[in-house]
Amino acid sequence: YVLNHLVAEETIQKESVYFLIKRELIDGVITKNISFEANGNLHEYREEVRALHHNVLVDMMKNCGFSVQEKFGNYQLAPFDLYTSNRFILVLSK
Repeated sequence: YVLNHLVAEETIQKESVYFLIKRELIDGVITKNISFEANGNLHEYREEVRALHHNVLVDMMKNCGFSVQEKFGNYQLAPFDLYTSNRFILVLSK
């Protein structure tokens, strides 16, 4: 879902500040560059997140000794759906 709906560039306004956000996928890593001006100063931040298929993440957790108790697809704890969920939240036990 995330890769199919990745927004390459957007501007978001919060109060009087405009945030320019650029995203791209490079070698399996989603990179998000955020820049904005506040109080006359330019601020720039960068986030990087590895784009893992949900099965890879589940296998990684199992290999570390965890067992999956629940899979949710958003912060409202709706069931995970590969095609419509914008999050992948795992509840694990060890």
